[in-house]
Amino acid sequence: MKKLIFMLLLTVSLAATAQTNFGVLVNSSGNFNTTDKALMAQQLGVPFVRENIILNQFNGTEKSFDIYESYGFKFLCNLNWMAGVNTFPNMSAYTAALEDVANSKYGNCPVYILQNEELNPNFNKFTAAQYVQMLQAAAGVMHPHGLKIANGGIYGTPMYQLTYKFLHDTYGVAVADEFATNAKLTTSQKKQAIGTPSTKMKDMQTVIDGVKQYCDFINVHHYIDPKKGITSQTVWPQVKSYLEMYTGKPCITNETCIRNSDDSSYVSATVNTFKTTNTFYCSWFSGDSNMAGARSLFNLDKTIRASGIAFTETTK
Repeated sequence: MKKLIFMLLLTVSLAATAQTNFGVLVNSSGNFNTTDKALMAQQLGVPFVRENIILNQFNGTEKSFDIYESYGFKFLCNLNWMAGVNTFPNMSAYTAALEDVANSKYGNCPVYILQNEELNPNFNKFTAAQYVQMLQAAAGVMHPHGLKIANGGIYGTPMYQLTYKFLHDTYGVAVADEFATNAKLTTSQKKQAIGTPSTKMKDMQTVIDGVKQYCDFINVHHYIDPKKGITSQTVWPQVKSYLEMYTGKPCITNETCIRNSDDSSYVSATVNTFKTTNTFYCSWFSGDSNMAGARSLFNLDKTIRASGIAFTETTK
């Protein structure tokens, strides 16, 4: 009975009547300029692109935004404090830079994503508690302007462990274990989830609680990865349901893709999952990456791959 109730709950969304707004981040690794990327994004037929503003360098103009806008795109806007690996900002300088963005011609984006993967040490060198201070400061600046904010993107094993604990405590062992199998959690990771949480779990909980208090959306980076065996389309609905029920905020993703595979069927199935779960914003990461295994929707000659065609046809 509990499993049936849970599956029914998965059909309930905080954006139940919303149509998914799809976008793309064309990641070129220096192979393409912004015009190239805008023309490539046009082939996908999506209205949004993900682009970023470096706050401590912002002077009122962002050339890449202006180029994309000339092609009719709207923005899922990342606000990063600095280029490269970010450190904790001076709060006065941080809020002043946010105010400059809010008052600029770029102060009309539907959502501002604060940092990229806030708990990823490759990108950020501040603590989870310090990041929550940044969320609080950003809410104090952006909300009076009527602007909406989200966190940078939680992801990975700690997020799956927190979801597992929620399912275990709320719906029982059978539902939780089925999720763990699909998310590829090990026995030790399951025990940790319901026992003594890891530091990474605690840090993620701190961020989630900060989002609950200060943000308008909770942002998750979700990947299908056949190499790791994460191919089940039930993982996203369960993560999304947990986070929305806990925070009371709609769950979005400004970064998703298929890793280690160009199989178009995975693309189509994943896009359909975002549509059927009423995920309000969904931005696809399109770029070949040896480090993370991401795969582009395009070839190096800027022609669209079969996976890109599948994305375009399924997002319609």
